[in-house]
Amino acid sequence: MSGQRYNFELWNKDTWHKQFDSLDALSKQTQIPIEIAQLSL
Repeated sequence: MSGQRYNFELWNKDTWHKQFDSLDALSKQTQIPIEIAQLSL
């Protein structure tokens, strides 16, 4: 179970770990994705 204040979500354990591993791999990237590099602020 995951939640913030009044909102909670129930996650399947395998799905949670798959999502976490995916986000962990993204956070370890050393190159900026081209879509982000092309953003103009």
